[in-house]
Amino acid sequence: MSYNSLLSCKEVSIMIHEIRINSFEDYVSKVNDIGKEFWFRGVKNKNYSLKPGSVRNNLDGRKEITAVLDFIESYRIYHDEVDNCWELYSLMQHYGFPTRLLDWSTSLLVGMYFSLDGAPDLVNGDPVERVVWAMTTGELNKINYLGKRILPTISKGTKKNEKYLPSPLRSNENEEFDFEVNPLAVKIPATNRRIQAQKGVFTIHGSNPKGIEEIMVDNDLGNEIFKFVFDETTADKIRKSMHSMQINEDDIYQDLNSLSQRIIRKRNIGQST
Repeated sequence: MSYNSLLSCKEVSIMIHEIRINSFEDYVSKVNDIGKEFWFRGVKNKNYSLKPGSVRNNLDGRKEITAVLDFIESYRIYHDEVDNCWELYSLMQHYGFPTRLLDWSTSLLVGMYFSLDGAPDLVNGDPVERVVWAMTTGELNKINYLGKRILPTISKGTKKNEKYLPSPLRSNENEEFDFEVNPLAVKIPATNRRIQAQKGVFTIHGSNPKGIEEIMVDNDLGNEIFKFVFDETTADKIRKSMHSMQINEDDIYQDLNSLSQRIIRKRNIGQST
C-alpha cells in the first residue's frame, strides 16, 4: 500500500482518537479493549490522509475516463478477462492503477504489518511516526444509507452503487462524470491469493475529495475512527516480534518476490555484519 497525501487541516487530527503503542502486546490489548468491529489500514506516515490514488493524482473528469479506457483496452494481454466491473476495478487497484479504492483489512495484524513495513519517512533526518487507522465497520455507510450500517458485498451482476465507478465500468456506459458524494465501505469477492491473505476489504471515494477521516469528523463520526501510533523504536521492536512469530513477507504478499525477500532478510544475504 502507498499513501502520499498529507492531512489538509491540523484540526482533524485533534478530533480523532490517537493512541500510542509501545509493544505488540500493547497494540493487541488496546484494540481489543475498545471492543469495536474495526477495519484496519496501516500507513507508514501518521500525517497521511485517507485519500485514494485517484484523488491524490487529481484523476477525474475526462482524464479519468480516458485512463480507465486505456486499461480496459489492454489488460487482457496480461490477464484473463474479468466480467464483473467491481472485480475489474479492484484488479486495477491491485496492480497500481490510481483508482477511487482504498485497501483495508479486517485483520489487526495485517494493518500493523503495512504500517511497519519498509524504511521510515524522514523529516529533517528524523523518522516520522507510523500509524494504523482503525475504522468502525459500517459507520461510514450511515452517511450514504439513511442512517443504516449496510455493508454491501459486490458480486457478479450487482448494479447497485455503480455511480461510485468511473462511467466506462458502469452497466450503462456513458460520458457522465457524476458520482455519489461520500465514500462507501464495500466488500468485493477476493479474486486472488493476496487479497485473501490480507483479508482485504475496500472503501471507495465519491466526488468528495476529503480524506475519510475528515469526512467522518464532518459527519459527527470522529469517535468511530482511531489512530494507533508507533514511534520507530517501537516499530523495530514489533517487527522482530512478528518475525519470531513467523508473520513474514510472503504471508502477506503471497508471491515469489516476497519469499525471496524473506530468505534474504533471514539469512542476512547482501547485508553487512
